[in-house]
Amino acid sequence: MSLWRLIFTNLRRHRVRTAIGATGIALGVATMLSVVGVLSGAVRMFERILRSDSELVVF
Repeated sequence: MSLWRLIFTNLRRHRVRTAIGATGIALGVATMLSVVGVLSGAVRMFERILRSDSELVVF
């Protein structure tokens, strides 16, 4: 039995475990993308505040 056939046979036999694993991977990727988006937005906001020479002090 080839490796790929073994992999797909086990994925087909354990559908719930496969679905839980795929859901976990998808949630992890979505979480990382949202964190990166929030952080890049925060960095741009702080850069805009510092560039404008406003009286607002950023801590």
